[in-house]
Amino acid sequence: MSGSASDEPCRGTNLVFATAFGPGSTAVAFDIGEGLSAVKRTSERGDVHVLCVANRKDTTRSFAPLDHLELSSPSRLRFLSGEVETYSTSEHYLMCSLRAFREVWLGAQVDEARQD
Repeated sequence: MSGSASDEPCRGTNLVFATAFGPGSTAVAFDIGEGLSAVKRTSERGDVHVLCVANRKDTTRSFAPLDHLELSSPSRLRFLSGEVETYSTSEHYLMCSLRAFREVWLGAQVDEARQD
């Protein structure tokens, strides 16, 4: 899942992004580690999530996205926008590393029937 993307999700053409920001959706802001802040948007039905994580420090920081999304499988995670490097550890199947002052947008669809 390494790489970067354009502003495509912000244009409303991405189903995951559009659903998580649709009518009746909710947003929760929280800290996920030193220097990292996050906002998770959840669709009204609770089946689609968008997680935005921002690194506000001047050094690289890491986080485990699956700890903050309700997924039965990491294959349900979608990269939407930003820059991130991924790796695994003995404790976490998937870790994301954000460089200083960067952000990443990740999407997740919980309901198998709603996959795009």
